[in-house]
Amino acid sequence: MAATNQNLEKLVIEDCFREDLLYRLNTITITIPPSITRFQFNEMRNAVVQDFERKYLHRLMLATHGNVTKAAHLACKERRCLCKLLKKHGINREDYLGEPQQGAR
Repeated sequence: MAATNQNLEKLVIEDCFREDLLYRLNTITITIPPSITRFQFNEMRNAVVQDFERKYLHRLMLATHGNVTKAAHLACKERRCLCKLLKKHGINREDYLGEPQQGAR
């Protein structure tokens, strides 16, 4: 396995790298984007996941009238794990007690 941050094909053309060595190394090439791009992608992905989780939990709590046990069963999650997610997103079960709203399911 070998890694470089140089364009080896360009270096061969400039006669700064041996072509026969490039041939031996060049079996599979994986190009990884610069780390700054990967960090930006991770931030965007995390934002999308957070938004999805928040909306999903909101719909679960609406569908179950704030009953965490029923919401956990509906989501096929352990109650303890669902409680952690609710706490993470600042969702309070008391806000969902009462009559169900339309479009909850």
